[in-house]
Amino acid sequence: MEKVFEESWFYASISEVGESTLLSKAESHHLTKVLRVQPGRRVIASNGKGKVFVCNTESTKDSQIFITAIESYLEDLKPPRVHLILSLLKGSTLEDPVEGLCQMNIKAIHLIITDHTIQFNGQNHEKLLERLRTKSLVAMKQAKKPWLTKVEAPLLFKSWRDTYSDMKLIILAPGSDHLPERFEQDFGIVVGPEGGFSKSEMDWLDTRGVFKLGLGRTRLRGSLAPLIGCGKLMGLNLWS
Repeated sequence: MEKVFEESWFYASISEVGESTLLSKAESHHLTKVLRVQPGRRVIASNGKGKVFVCNTESTKDSQIFITAIESYLEDLKPPRVHLILSLLKGSTLEDPVEGLCQMNIKAIHLIITDHTIQFNGQNHEKLLERLRTKSLVAMKQAKKPWLTKVEAPLLFKSWRDTYSDMKLIILAPGSDHLPERFEQDFGIVVGPEGGFSKSEMDWLDTRGVFKLGLGRTRLRGSLAPLIGCGKLMGLNLWS
């Protein structure tokens, strides 16, 4: 039996049944040239804000794809509660963990600059952000998520904390766990740079009553620690 719609997901800024929009040139190319889906077939499109639709497709004169939402496929109006706070890492080292993390039910990834963060002269944060946000979009479609994980621009760690002063935090660190039974509100998982947080940063964090998640005695790379930490927290059922 022929499929009713194409199983691959796409991204489109639509919010209600009956709305229409153009897929981006990249999405249109992926639909027609990579997946070889003929215009006229139905596709699934997520708006990245909790709503997913079955959509009709048609081609325009410049080969972009025009879609119209014809029915609701999935609606999740409760956004994720988990934030990842990641120190900038050398070069493109952040790209792989961000791609993996964005396939999970994570609300936002916040990039921070710490005492031990290594930065290079002329480092272009805008290009890094563009690459990471592209990774997040691809991950949303691959994991078939109704919510797109946001990727926020880098801030100095203490400036970031001032902005999110009420958010409960879990620091990934050596040693034993110090965790609540469960978080019911938004919370953040904080991952330091290669070499960890400085003593002054840890002392500053300790005065603010943060929780800690132990990752064992083995030293982990900064690109691996957030994935293992999230897996452990999921196993402990601290968030669903």
